[in-house]
Amino acid sequence: PVAPPPAVATPTGNFLIGGEGALRAEIWIDGSSRGFAPKLLELPAGPHEVELLLVSGAHLKKRITLAESNTPSSPLRWLVP
Repeated sequence: PVAPPPAVATPTGNFLIGGEGALRAEIWIDGSSRGFAPKLLELPAGPHEVELLLVSGAHLKKRITLAESNTPSSPLRWLVP
């Protein structure tokens, strides 16, 4: 029998959503709910559509591009004032 090829790890990056304006906002990444701000997320590296649904009912949208250099200690940040 032939051993399966080793799994290739998908590169990931870290994204921090925070700031007073984002407090308790629901976080949507690429159309999926990912919890509530403030939050540090580990996502596949590359482009993502981010939407915050604020407690006030307002929506904020942003396109981000994560890189492997976005580590937990140096994440890509979106701080809402």
